[in-house]
Amino acid sequence: AVISPIFLGRASTALSRSDYASCAKFAMIYCAMQFASIALKECQSLFYLRVAQAAFIQLSEVAFYHLHSLSLDWHLKKKLGETIRSMDRGIASCDTLMKYMFLWLFPAIGECILVCIIFATYFDYLPLAFAIFT
Repeated sequence: AVISPIFLGRASTALSRSDYASCAKFAMIYCAMQFASIALKECQSLFYLRVAQAAFIQLSEVAFYHLHSLSLDWHLKKKLGETIRSMDRGIASCDTLMKYMFLWLFPAIGECILVCIIFATYFDYLPLAFAIFT
């Protein structure tokens, strides 16, 4: 999806030159790249969902076994409802943190670096690449 605007630009250039065959070719390449980008993003979300569910189950089991390994005295003195609610909030916050890091933050940083490389190589103008990155 990062290089797809280049094909859209080539399609518009071909259209301005009345080269309709090249315009259609570049427009189809652009559409295919956009579709592939969206499909891969959905596959990434599905893959993360499976991993997140497995991690949630594993973390919940560890917390459950730990909670049941505590003494009866601990259970009688503590408020179990508050403890379980705190554990659920902690598990949910871990899920949110992982979701933001691996689904949004790291791909955004990677895309930014890739765009800088494209500007430095395709347009052959390194100061523009540095200006975009900063």
